[in-house]
Amino acid sequence: MRGEGNGRKSRIWHFPDFLGRFGFVESLSIKRRRRPDLWKKANRYLMALVVVMLLALGAAVFAPERSKLAALEDRLAREKTTLRSEELLKAKRTREVDLLR
Repeated sequence: MRGEGNGRKSRIWHFPDFLGRFGFVESLSIKRRRRPDLWKKANRYLMALVVVMLLALGAAVFAPERSKLAALEDRLAREKTTLRSEELLKAKRTREVDLLR
């Protein structure tokens, strides 16, 4: 009931009204109206940054897998070479055993 019926002015300050008296709110709204393309450009740059960051994250996640795959392929090639040489040696020894019989 304070301030309603006793004839005194309410002392509640509305923040935008208070700043509007000194020209702060008006200057902000004018600047915003003058440069609407700034926000469009900023949004484009931010979206491009997000895309680049996602690509970098994807590369960081899959780069170790690619290097591990390359190492496994090299190991497989070495193992196949070893297997071929052992098969040739086995065939040679088998022929020698057959000739000795």
